[in-house]
Amino acid sequence: MMRRMLPLNWELAPAGKRGGKLGFVLLLIGIMGAGWVLNTHADLTAQIDSWESKRSEQKYQSRRTAGVIGESPRERGELQQEIRIAQTVVDQFSVPWNELFRELEAANDGTVALLAVQPEIQNRTVRISGEAKNLAAMLTYAEKLQQTRMLSGVHVSEHRVKEQDAQKPIEFSMVALWAVKP
Repeated sequence: MMRRMLPLNWELAPAGKRGGKLGFVLLLIGIMGAGWVLNTHADLTAQIDSWESKRSEQKYQSRRTAGVIGESPRERGELQQEIRIAQTVVDQFSVPWNELFRELEAANDGTVALLAVQPEIQNRTVRISGEAKNLAAMLTYAEKLQQTRMLSGVHVSEHRVKEQDAQKPIEFSMVALWAVKP
């Protein structure tokens, strides 16, 4: 016996249920969203193109300022000053700050409060200002700093007893050479 095949119903949405107002609204929202994305993409692309053209103009200007095209002695002096300032900033960013602070903290047994750390990158020195509970605590801290990997030549450059304080702590300033020891 042969079975008869039923016709396929390709109608995915029955005639009476074709989306209605909600479907139409969602379609419009989708089209508007796609338009917004395309518009934003075009704006961002234009902005990137603008930045790239400004960057290439700045490169051209920097070559011109550097002497590729010609400059006055005053411009050359200003450029050298800007280069020195930029080199100072780069030097400060290249300082291993985390390691220095770790060693300063590791040498402290709780009897010293650090008030300031001022590195002088050109001299490879660092000035450490603080307050110690007493003279022995200050000298112990200086000895511990001398034993660290980054500091050498640690010495107390100035100190004074804070007489107005009942505990009479020692306010001090130390200087050390800043170099990584082998």
